[in-house]
Amino acid sequence: MRNKFTVVALLLFLVLIFSDLAFSGVTGKIAGMVKDKQTGEALIGANVIIEGTTYGAATDVEGYYFIINIPPGKYRVKAMMMGYKTLIQNDVQVVIDLTTKLDFSLEQTVLEGEIIEITAERPLIEKDVTSSSTVTTSDQIDKMPVSSFSEVLVTTPGFVESGTGLNREINVRGGRTNELAFMIDGFYVEDPLMGGMGSDVANVGISELAVMTGTFNAEYGEAMSGVLNIVTKEGGSNYSGRVRFFTDKNMNPHSYKYPYKYLDENGRWVDKDGEPVTAAYNPQSTPGINIFDEKFWERRTKEVSDFNTFHTEVDFGGPIPLLGMGNSFFIAGDALDTDTYLGWTGQPYRKERRANAKLALRPFNSVKLVFGAVGGQQRYRNYSHTNKYTPQNLGTNYDTNLMLNGTLTHQLSAKTFYTIKSSIFSTHRAYYRYKAEDFFSMQDENGDWQIWNEDGVYTGLAAPSYADQEYEFNTVVFLDSVWTSGGGAVWEDRDNKIISGKFDLTSQITRVHQIKLGFELKETQLSYHYVSGPYRVIPNVEKYEHKPIEGSVYLQDKMEFENLGIVVNAGVRLDYMDTRAKYIFDPLKPTAEYVIDPLTGEERQNMVDADKKLHISPRLGFAHPIMDKAVLHFAYGHFYQVPQYSYLFLTENLDDPNYPFPNMAISQIYTRLGNANLKPEKTIAYEMGVATILAEDISLDVTFFYKNIYDYTTFRRYQAVPVQYHRFINQDYANAKGVEVTLKKRFSNYFGGQVNYTLSKAEGNASDVTSHWNDWYNFSVNKTYPPKKTINMPWDQTHTVNFVIDVGKPGVWGINLLGNYGSGLPYTPLSSRGLRIDEPNSARKPWTMTVNMRATRTFKWSGYIFTLYADVDNLLNKKNVYIVHGSTGKPDINLNWDYSEDWIDRPYYYGPPRTFKLGLSAGF
Repeated sequence: MRNKFTVVALLLFLVLIFSDLAFSGVTGKIAGMVKDKQTGEALIGANVIIEGTTYGAATDVEGYYFIINIPPGKYRVKAMMMGYKTLIQNDVQVVIDLTTKLDFSLEQTVLEGEIIEITAERPLIEKDVTSSSTVTTSDQIDKMPVSSFSEVLVTTPGFVESGTGLNREINVRGGRTNELAFMIDGFYVEDPLMGGMGSDVANVGISELAVMTGTFNAEYGEAMSGVLNIVTKEGGSNYSGRVRFFTDKNMNPHSYKYPYKYLDENGRWVDKDGEPVTAAYNPQSTPGINIFDEKFWERRTKEVSDFNTFHTEVDFGGPIPLLGMGNSFFIAGDALDTDTYLGWTGQPYRKERRANAKLALRPFNSVKLVFGAVGGQQRYRNYSHTNKYTPQNLGTNYDTNLMLNGTLTHQLSAKTFYTIKSSIFSTHRAYYRYKAEDFFSMQDENGDWQIWNEDGVYTGLAAPSYADQEYEFNTVVFLDSVWTSGGGAVWEDRDNKIISGKFDLTSQITRVHQIKLGFELKETQLSYHYVSGPYRVIPNVEKYEHKPIEGSVYLQDKMEFENLGIVVNAGVRLDYMDTRAKYIFDPLKPTAEYVIDPLTGEERQNMVDADKKLHISPRLGFAHPIMDKAVLHFAYGHFYQVPQYSYLFLTENLDDPNYPFPNMAISQIYTRLGNANLKPEKTIAYEMGVATILAEDISLDVTFFYKNIYDYTTFRRYQAVPVQYHRFINQDYANAKGVEVTLKKRFSNYFGGQVNYTLSKAEGNASDVTSHWNDWYNFSVNKTYPPKKTINMPWDQTHTVNFVIDVGKPGVWGINLLGNYGSGLPYTPLSSRGLRIDEPNSARKPWTMTVNMRATRTFKWSGYIFTLYADVDNLLNKKNVYIVHGSTGKPDINLNWDYSEDWIDRPYYYGPPRTFKLGLSAGF
């Protein structure tokens, strides 16, 4: 361990010494040659300038130039020299982390001021890409039939969607959910407690969306399967703005048929004749009555005309008056209200508000200051089949987030710049039905809500209701548990804050080597409070506060050997983690204050500080031309990711008298504990591919990938004193392999697009973090044995096809099609009694397919631009099946005779039907 810290100290010393080095992760580079068009000779001292900015360079003795630290976007770049016509190239696309090659051939002239303009084309093959990545620009997003960037993600090769209708999850190249790092403007915006993206950006605020699924460079960490980096827009040299509105009002007539219990005036279940359904009289227990008997259910029909969707987007930006070139602002945001496609049930709805702003200042030509803000609010409710008849008993989710950030960029010379970044990212998420003053028994002197009062009595709505007769399943012994009264009293409140600082440097030290080096430190402040009261003798309470810290150092060298056409990316990354928390040393005695150390034989404390973790991640990639129009690329790397912090601190309760030791009396043998000494999970990934140009506007990329995944978090069973229990450890293994094929047609002659195909296999020894706990339960109750070999992962999709097709005349009209096909995902076959009859995840659900369309017509009038939109989601009206019953593999049939039609018929097992939306935008 001492040697590892010595290495870290040495690299930090190098950061301070080599102050000519680093990189921000949100800029790109333009480089090329300027030559005499007639003779082909290099022009020395020619000026290359990006119009409307302060960026520029002069050619060297070989006619070579480069411009670094350029924000992504489209630019006008001009080259000029005395005695030559000025040449301007329009629509030059700059992409983050990549080099845009831009050569100029200038014509001699005797007249000054002659200008030639041409339009630059984005190359079909990025020859400096050494691993798989996809970049989607704001113009491309604007054409797509999407309302959120997450809908753009699933067009990326290697991405698989799984889950239920309103809770779709994304898996990347066979990894578990939450292995994708989320960044906005180079800042991590993840939910540190539960995983996933902690913030969002409206589509109109996105400049560029970059997704890296291969072995990404050393500057990126905290991810095992991919990195998403959203770069928000900056204001330009001219003012621009737009308002856009979409709605589906009165455009989506749908009819839904469903079973519904007969209810009396008090909302209690009765039969068709008004006879109350009881434990002695119900479809399960009464002889001669079938559980599908229409005596207990009626068939209803629900007619709706729309999903009550309204979506408004606004953006505005431009130069700051009186401050000169390079000083700009940009603001964007949207508001989305919808009842979702399950709104007809009376339960789900979503209200989302998102906004981002950016202020760019240039107090000096060599210094740029950028201040940014990204935030949002959500209020939503998901579908609960248990509360089909009692939607009023559901709680509501409340999410708010805000990131404030600042970046200082100092251009030391034409070759070197550094950046200093800092951010504060706050998230607050809550779920509750009742207000705190009604739910809890009292508020203590510190302002904390307590589940009991000073006398130790539960008086709030969280009071235990172990045998509460209000709940139907306690008065009717009927397994469908679709209640007609009652409801769960659950409270969840989590407050997280991430404070980070980052220092990056970049230097084009030679024409070949661009060195990047930097470090980052961050503290995560966690506050979590969860209470589940009903159906327990003792309420289940989790309450904790922690402040773990993480740090990283990286060194990256991008080598571009132009004479050979070879590009090499070599780097190394060090990650540091200190949970600043304690864990139980002897898991066999989880409540003992002192235990015997097995190595020394001496007594020691059982609650000890978690180990500090340090990991080294090498990264290597190269690209090499194998033919005139073909490039071979290869990449290899190690990747680490800290498990979501809820796994480290599960079941902790600051208010429990036993704290910091667990209270095993609450859940007894079903107790599940966190582990503050968990290690980061690890992936070793490889990929190799070939990109080739098939025709003037058509390219093909074929990439093979393989990765091993170690130290996945899972539960382990301990035969402990005073009671057996489970605790999180690092143990599980998985692997993934596949081939990705991308056929791309550059937009020309009114047509463009791309088609992606992925053939893949994802397997491991456990489906998720709870698999071993479920195996223990199923063995103890049902005597089914856990698998003894690797199994298919739940997201193992053998064949995936997605495509984007763009047809139209730019600036006038367009039709954009976005589609996805996926072969069936795995499920576990079950008997009619719900027992596993084959290997887990050994059967397949039906295939799914979705095609969405956006049609646009644009008009220009008096300096304003108006666009009409017509969106159609699920154009082919495919009834996609997301979830099936294990006994049949079908979404609407279950062979278990205990289950009623009311329990079996679940609308969220299906995807949304065809949906129409109309929109209008006005801008300038």
